[in-house]
Order: sequence, then structure tokens, then C-alpha cells
Amino acid sequence: MITTLLIAALAGLASLLWLLVPDIPVPDWLTNQSGVLGSMLHGVRALNEFVPLALAVTVLGAVLLVAGIAVGIRIVRMIISHVTGGGGAT
Repeated sequence: MITTLLIAALAGLASLLWLLVPDIPVPDWLTNQSGVLGSMLHGVRALNEFVPLALAVTVLGAVLLVAGIAVGIRIVRMIISHVTGGGGAT
């Protein structure tokens, strides 16, 4: 919600600044965010013909899962090193 308001405020500010420039109309992609989002999603769907996006999402999810597990293990090692009073949590 806050991000949406921030994006809308920045788009409004950019639109206002664009209106200060004479003889150049405000571009449609700046005032119509839903059209831009639909265009981006259409591009991603079209990319699926060349790149197997299901495989890419699965691999990315696996990488993020392994990274999360690694961070969790590191945090547990840090906590254990403080509880026991020392030992390799650098």
C-alpha cells in the first residue's frame, strides 16, 4: 500500500514536471500505469515461448531456499557461539 502510494506520487510528480516542458505531451506510459503493467506481463508471457519460465522460477526458488537455509544455519551458529562462550561463528 505504501509502495503503491509512493509510485503514484512519483508518477504524479513526473507528470507535473513533464507538463512544465512546452510543446511535448505527457507520454501515455507515464499516466497509464495499468497499461504499462499489462504490456510488461504480455512481454513476459511472450518470453515463455523461448525460455521455459516454469523452470527458471523453480531454479530461482531453489536458490533462494538454499540461501535462506544457509542464513538460518549461520544465525543458529552465532547464537550457539554466544551461549557456549566461544567457538567459530565468524
